[in-house]
Amino acid sequence: FRLLKNDSGFAINEYVGNASKVNIPSYISNFYINSIGDSAFENCYNIKSVIIPDSVTSIGSFAFGDCASLRSIVVPESVTNIGDYAFSRCTNLEKVCWNAKCVDDFEFQSNLFYNSGTSSSGIDFVFGDTVERIPKYLCYGVPAKKDSKPPKELSGFYQWLPVDVENDSGDGYYMMYQDALTGKNISVEII
Repeated sequence: FRLLKNDSGFAINEYVGNASKVNIPSYISNFYINSIGDSAFENCYNIKSVIIPDSVTSIGSFAFGDCASLRSIVVPESVTNIGDYAFSRCTNLEKVCWNAKCVDDFEFQSNLFYNSGTSSSGIDFVFGDTVERIPKYLCYGVPAKKDSKPPKELSGFYQWLPVDVENDSGDGYYMMYQDALTGKNISVEII
């Protein structure tokens, strides 16, 4: 890891390894790791899984962008801020364990998981017991297949939108509706 000092510790500025499983430590040579910098792991094609420690509160823009082999990631309870496109174009991402208690809302164009997920099943989101609320636009731009189901926590808050209206069972998106002011999920009736 290459580190960069910040106000309250150190950020991982760049990953220089080639491991397939990365378990980021809370300390590296007595340096407290509190954030993952912009593009720190971008284009790391060997990485298949990442575990982020509870010491990390911030994940930068494009931090894991274009990690084409990445299959799973664990976002800890401590994370409160995630930059735009942080996990974009992770085309083999299958599972996200989301434990972040209360992350800042995303903007419509933040595209956190833009074009990520497998073409056959999208991404399986597992929400931990510590999650107080799901931030606005968390899943915006995540492709799916109709036979894949969103997390049970979103039951009643999503609707299927096919890419091709002539082929309702093919590729598309599960649309989730949220109040623009409060970020609260809005119930929808699926017909």
